[in-house]
Amino acid sequence: MKELTRSLLSIILKTVLLRRYVMDQIIVMNPFARHLRTDKTLRSRLIALMHRKTAVIEAQTVSGLIDTLEQLAKSHTSLSNVTVYVVGGDGTFNQVLNWTLSQPSEKRPHLMPIGGGQFNFMCKFVGLKSTDPSKNLAEIFSGRTHLEARPWRPVCAMDSLSGKKRYGAVVGNGALCDFLEWYEEGGKGDVVDVLKLTASVIADFGKNIVQGKHGRLKPISGSVTMDDARLPCTEYISLMAASVPEFMPSCRPFWEQADAKTFTVYAYWGHMAALAASVPMIWKGWKSPFTDSRTFNGKAEMIRIETQDPRMLIDGDLHIWPTPKGKSPKRTITIVYGPEVQLLRAV
Repeated sequence: MKELTRSLLSIILKTVLLRRYVMDQIIVMNPFARHLRTDKTLRSRLIALMHRKTAVIEAQTVSGLIDTLEQLAKSHTSLSNVTVYVVGGDGTFNQVLNWTLSQPSEKRPHLMPIGGGQFNFMCKFVGLKSTDPSKNLAEIFSGRTHLEARPWRPVCAMDSLSGKKRYGAVVGNGALCDFLEWYEEGGKGDVVDVLKLTASVIADFGKNIVQGKHGRLKPISGSVTMDDARLPCTEYISLMAASVPEFMPSCRPFWEQADAKTFTVYAYWGHMAALAASVPMIWKGWKSPFTDSRTFNGKAEMIRIETQDPRMLIDGDLHIWPTPKGKSPKRTITIVYGPEVQLLRAV
């Protein structure tokens, strides 16, 4: 969900939203989500499914969404018996997740991603078969899809320089941020666009290797420590930490599954050429003879990254840590498990 400009703030709420009344669900809709942009009847189908105990939030900026959720929380004693259904992509869900974790634990609502974005990995993670939010909501409200609340812990990234933290299902940095910047230049797209970009990246590798250059995707200077073991490198290509097994269509690079204590990690510090040759295998989570000797693919309780790169990939969006004026850009990014949230899952 992209910031446009504060002057464009437009929040559409049911008139009863900020009054004290019996409410058991909130629908957060991102009007810029892929499905809502391409399907002009989707919004009306969603509205038709809602009953009088539903609050609807449509915001054109992230700040507008957060401000409205804050007002809603202040106008109710607790939201612990409320479910927030998120219509949008993984970035929209991430904004709601971070707001939820800013609330006292006993007042946090249940969360349910129901699709509508580009890749919708959280929608798949909770067991929904469709990425059409109107179909999912109809199945849920009719009782044909049964939901069960289960605790889930996102990954938490903390920046020493700014003192800020962000939660996400998948976080990463390194060349992944270069890839995302390249992808966003084209206006994003679907899985076909990602595959086309991946082919362009591999071609870029080949061209620049011949010329002795890195091209658009570059290694990051810094050190990485997994729990108490420091990786044997002074620069690395990419790092990902996740509490979900899949974050793009069929992309499951992790060899292990996250559990209650540890999240999954993929880190690579070898050569770009070897990485380019291994992309199909890494995508599927297969071992590669070209990269495995310089790869960490396992689980960890904590990661410490010493770097000057302020960029992070968080649930498909680029996040840049602020650097205080006059300070060195050198920072420590610490990645651990975050606190639990109640995530509804289809059973």
